[in-house]
Amino acid sequence: MLAALYRPEELDRAEGRRHKTAPDLARQLMAVLMHWFPERTFIFLGDGGYASHELARFSHQRRRRATLVSRFHSDARLYESPPQRTGKKGRPRVKGRKLPTPEEEVTRRRRTKATVPWYGGEDRRVEWVSGVGHWYKAGHGLVLIRWVFESRMREIRPSGSMSGVWNQSTARNEAPAPGREPPVTATPRVRPPPRRTSTLPPITDYQAPAELLPAASRAW
Repeated sequence: MLAALYRPEELDRAEGRRHKTAPDLARQLMAVLMHWFPERTFIFLGDGGYASHELARFSHQRRRRATLVSRFHSDARLYESPPQRTGKKGRPRVKGRKLPTPEEEVTRRRRTKATVPWYGGEDRRVEWVSGVGHWYKAGHGLVLIRWVFESRMREIRPSGSMSGVWNQSTARNEAPAPGREPPVTATPRVRPPPRRTSTLPPITDYQAPAELLPAASRAW
């Protein structure tokens, strides 16, 4: 088990320390794991407290080895890729045409029906909608994500299979192959936009040695 100590912001301020949020600590632990196991790929799971642009960008930059799956924001600002530069004077555009929010897409698009393995060895009948867009944050640019909306239809008889745990809306840092949709077995449940509260990682006194961290993470 790998964990990091979360310190309240008030305590860090009182002691003159730079405060690290839960996503900051998660990003550091992700970097440690990827450094320790360079031959492996990782899928990082988190709730709404980890649906941050910074974590999504970190995973996208390492998309050959890392995928971030978390609850997402139904009102996220998504855009197309910025247009190519034409050689004209002026500042180039940083984003393309604005896309509908995931919530808007869900209300107008037809849903796909599927049966997926679920907890306790049962199967579940679901409806799902998925889309791709570039998530924008001022000053930090675009991050390509895939979002998935899923709603439960009805339960059917138990079976011997069981799926992984996927919780509510999902943003995955990967570009889909042309004409392909994401695997249905990885379809998460989606509810209204999550409350923007942080979920704290496990508390421990462990601190990864600086020599084990990638150079880019030592300053975190």
